[in-house]
Amino acid sequence: MVFQKSVAYGCLILTFLVLPGCGKNNRQKEANNRDKIVAHVNYDKIYLSKLSKEIKQFEANYGIIHAEKKERYQKISKYILEELIQKKLYLQEAERLKIKALDDEIENYVKNIISDYSQESFKRMLESRNIDYDEWNFRIRENLLFQKLIDQEVKSKIETKDSEIKSYYKAHSKDYMLPERVQALQIVVNNELEAETIYNRLLEGDDFSKLAQSKSVSPEGIHGGDLGVFSRDQMPKEFDDAVFNLKVGQFSKVVQSPYGYHIFKVVRKKRAKNMNLKDSRGKIKKKLLKEKEKKEFLIWSKKLKEKSIVIIKEDVLSNIWQKT
Repeated sequence: MVFQKSVAYGCLILTFLVLPGCGKNNRQKEANNRDKIVAHVNYDKIYLSKLSKEIKQFEANYGIIHAEKKERYQKISKYILEELIQKKLYLQEAERLKIKALDDEIENYVKNIISDYSQESFKRMLESRNIDYDEWNFRIRENLLFQKLIDQEVKSKIETKDSEIKSYYKAHSKDYMLPERVQALQIVVNNELEAETIYNRLLEGDDFSKLAQSKSVSPEGIHGGDLGVFSRDQMPKEFDDAVFNLKVGQFSKVVQSPYGYHIFKVVRKKRAKNMNLKDSRGKIKKKLLKEKEKKEFLIWSKKLKEKSIVIIKEDVLSNIWQKT
């Protein structure tokens, strides 16, 4: 594993969520004068107990036995200390710029994260991973502060010109393909016998769209069962297996899925082809913005550190290694 001095932009938010935050217990430890200081970051300090706890958490997450690989353990220690220093710098900068995470913002942020859980089940999930809910909530506040800081100091200052998008498309047009697509109709009912009856009526020449309007229980039934245009993997597997094997104008036999009993009809097919500039523009713009954000973030982060006073106590840091 290679640990780089500069922390990649895309990994920072995840790092904030994975590494334990400065919860109440940690702040009490830091208040203990007997706890050795491992680094000074401007007006803040990082304590040995904090670093040790982070290292243990890292070992638990990744199954690293430091006694077997001392050199690797030293690299991990320096990497985690660098993460803690960076985090202090970002939070200090947010404080300087008076950027705050408001309670309603935090509440909405948390709701988005735990949308698939009830609050109680989410707390139980955290407990099963030995994560304190209050500490997790504290990390969320920090993480939101970080996001707002980057939005203001990095993202808001980046733009992608139309000429850049055109140049990129010209050089990479082969990378942008529209896959094979179909437009299909469906009739779906709740029992197999009714589906077979409808299938027989179709064999006798009844109109598919009219049957969909009168018999289908799915929402698009009122529109003649039109599912629109889609490519593979956009619909359930049962849909793909039936539809992409049909010719234009053909309808399928009865197909069972978790949603009921279906009959499909293909009304149009589009072959795979290269996307034009218009179709590619959105994807290219997103890619170029992401690349610029990463580059500008690293520049901004480096400048932030260069204008700060950061002192690492190498003698205290080596203490950890001597005990392994």
